[in-house]
Amino acid sequence: MSAPMKIDLPHILRDKDRHGNERLYYRRRKGDKKIRLREDPGTQAFLAEYDRARARSLKVSGPRAQPTLKGSFRELCLDYFDSAEFRRLAKSTRKARQRILESCLDEPIHPDATVTYSDFPVHRLDVQAITVLRDRKQSLREAANGRVKALRVLFNWAIQKGRAQINVAKQVEKFGGTSDGYHTWTEAEFAQYRATHPIGTKPRLAFELLYHVGCRRSDVVRLGRPHISNGWIRFTSYKGRNRKPIKVEQPMSTKLEAVIAASETGDMTFLQTEYGRAFSAEGFGNRFKAWCEKAGLPHCSAHGVRKGRATIEAENGATPHQLMAWFGWLDLKEAETYTKKAERRKLAASMVEVPTFLENGPHLEKGAMKSNG
Repeated sequence: MSAPMKIDLPHILRDKDRHGNERLYYRRRKGDKKIRLREDPGTQAFLAEYDRARARSLKVSGPRAQPTLKGSFRELCLDYFDSAEFRRLAKSTRKARQRILESCLDEPIHPDATVTYSDFPVHRLDVQAITVLRDRKQSLREAANGRVKALRVLFNWAIQKGRAQINVAKQVEKFGGTSDGYHTWTEAEFAQYRATHPIGTKPRLAFELLYHVGCRRSDVVRLGRPHISNGWIRFTSYKGRNRKPIKVEQPMSTKLEAVIAASETGDMTFLQTEYGRAFSAEGFGNRFKAWCEKAGLPHCSAHGVRKGRATIEAENGATPHQLMAWFGWLDLKEAETYTKKAERRKLAASMVEVPTFLENGPHLEKGAMKSNG
């Protein structure tokens, strides 16, 4: 029996009838009615049928079947999901962005209202309306900021298509906060991990690739011998590859070269599962988390290695543009985050040489700083 055709579309369900024939359905979420798809997968007729099923599914709001209103927020989202711009995004990005925007559609306009944002006219979606959507997730800062980001992208697309005049979501600030996201590894934590996982093991190989290359988990699972030539590592960053591809080029570290030589690796990818296959980014992230826990570092993650390495390089005097070249950043602000933190630490450390200032606070006698400098 031939393997079922892979269909790169969300919300597709497979089933078999009593004769063993495969049937395909569309179901947006658990509890919704399944919509049968009868056309042959891979054909334009199938894509058209899929789009009709998706539109039909989104027209239902809870138990009340309502048509999609002309000029509504729901209509804008549906058209965006059907656009060429949306389909060019990576599958994981499409899935995440669609989930966020659909959650906005389901939000009631007021806490006690039965009317949701889905039927809200686009021209009435002002700063206050977007702020409400953000604030509904204020207890989850990243989720709140994710809504703002997705809505900014949606309105950028709407402006390009003549569906909106201004991007009101850009006027809504993202939540700040004390959280820096993933924990940044310290040098002591680097040493602790290395002490637990010796050279020659898969956990150590994974760590050294992350550390020396400074790449994301979506890149480390794809790195292999084809990316090394003439003493250099060259690869295109997986993130943003469809919109703004970033080519990363680095001289090969002799320390990393030694670790690779001492480790069991694959040819196409250095890291492989126990079945001899490349890791998925998600699967690798989970496995690396387990390796961190074994080393007594349950708060550490793969992405934090990259942040830790960037911190070390900034503290050793790397410039923002050097960090951008090494870590594949396009935005100068991201690199400056690390250099500014490093500069603040140097300034704080320099104050140890001025004990009078630290002891006396702002009530200094004239010339006190100079006499202790």
